[in-house]
Amino acid sequence: MEVGNGIIEWKRMMKMIMLNHTVDCQYLNKKVALCLRDTSRNLEELERKQAHLYVLRNYEEVQLFLREYEQSNSDMNFEDWFFHRIMQMRKEGNSHISCGLYSLARGPFDGIQRFKGYEINGFWFHTKQLEGNRVRQNSGVLVRGVTNGQNTNYYGVLTEIVELQYFEGKRIVLFKCDWWDVDHIGKGVKIDKHEFVSVNTNRKLATNEPFVLASQAEQVFYVKDNLHSNWSVVLNGHSAYFTDGTVNEETFQQDAQDFSCTFEEDEDFMYWRRNDLGVISTDVTLADDIIEDIESEPETDDEDLLL
Repeated sequence: MEVGNGIIEWKRMMKMIMLNHTVDCQYLNKKVALCLRDTSRNLEELERKQAHLYVLRNYEEVQLFLREYEQSNSDMNFEDWFFHRIMQMRKEGNSHISCGLYSLARGPFDGIQRFKGYEINGFWFHTKQLEGNRVRQNSGVLVRGVTNGQNTNYYGVLTEIVELQYFEGKRIVLFKCDWWDVDHIGKGVKIDKHEFVSVNTNRKLATNEPFVLASQAEQVFYVKDNLHSNWSVVLNGHSAYFTDGTVNEETFQQDAQDFSCTFEEDEDFMYWRRNDLGVISTDVTLADDIIEDIESEPETDDEDLLL
């Protein structure tokens, strides 16, 4: 039996960037995240698919469905297959379908809120566009991942900070980045005898995964190599409490009362405060970039969704 086109495309994509699912992330009690708000916009269809698929792949409860999909012969892409699978199980009264899975299966809205700056993991990030008006560089991003079973550090530049909005008031913050070509040692990236990493800023990574979770990002700085004009040396940023990582379903389901939102006189500055969390150490890749709204979207009949 010939394998469906959806599975072929899925397995090809899985050979590309796959982030580490075994890292830990610790959050300080009463941590405050500072956001510099930008304009809102609608996602293009490709962007929406890329962002939503990335969220699905990095959510612990979805992993069982990923494995089931890989064993199937479906011609559907994973997002569509997952939607129909969850709706079918929900219709059958399956008690294992959580609100988080149901919300994820329905996918994000087209409209997104953007930010020019965002504080997370003890780092203050801002977009490359905002950096053009600033003295300090804060747009360098490092994400630790796995490619073909090998640990790989991905270096990039933050181009956009977006907040996906799902049903039932769930929101997820993603970083959209241009990534440097770390697939080609010597041409795109190199490590000298002192273990300093340099990237070729004329070579971008060929990938259809521009998005990462904000919680997965560490900060780096790029210092121009005076001897090689196209190269920049990578210097790691410093965070008081970042340890690489993730948080589980409880974070996605966090009660809205744990958050308060206040504005300074300049309403572009927005604070999200988690009031009663102690130190958390978990296994999942959805983290502080997930926020619950107090008011949920109105329910839609599942049978209507399947039409």
